[in-house]
Amino acid sequence: MEKATVETVPLHSWYDEHGVTFLDKSLIAKLKEFKIQHGFGTYNAAISALLKTSQNVPIYVTESTLFSNHTPVIVTGYPRTGKTTSIRKIIEKAKGSILCIDPHGEYDNDKLARPNLERITELQIHTLDWAKEQRVRLVPSSIMALKPSVRSLFDRLNTEREMLSEWIIVIDEAHNFSNMSLVRKFVIEGGKFTRKIIVICTDIKDYEGLGFILRPAPY
Repeated sequence: MEKATVETVPLHSWYDEHGVTFLDKSLIAKLKEFKIQHGFGTYNAAISALLKTSQNVPIYVTESTLFSNHTPVIVTGYPRTGKTTSIRKIIEKAKGSILCIDPHGEYDNDKLARPNLERITELQIHTLDWAKEQRVRLVPSSIMALKPSVRSLFDRLNTEREMLSEWIIVIDEAHNFSNMSLVRKFVIEGGKFTRKIIVICTDIKDYEGLGFILRPAPY
């Protein structure tokens, strides 16, 4: 007789090599919360993710790990490991409105991906119609304009929350803004009113605890 699994018997018990193992009710509640919070379709998937995390096995950026729920994700890894490339390839296929903070103009269409994001500068931030479906990326006119333009943008975003339910917000080179209270506030609370927030940074310490951690997909 095939042994039952956590998917085929009540969650309080499953079979292992010693017979039936019972789980504490508080642990069951935590497992359910984790499954729902991170959008896993099965308890097997949730437990697998927990085991990978405990063993420092990375969970990679995929369409399903990004968009399974509204929890912000933090895409992190060493320089030149494909963080931006991973996101460019996925948002190429994503439907709906997208706003990308693109400090170095890395989201141009090319042979690797075609994100199809219209380039805007800081002068156009206040002309955006958040009720209209559009795909845009903020590319500051100069390095000096980067932080002031991002500060202005997130000031606007924090006042336009009710219009952002269908928007994907990508914050690339996010280490530049880790000390900005407007940005951190938006990342912390944004899962409640956006479709998705994607933060891309090299050092996880900059945004640790603010979202689900993903690694760039190996290509």
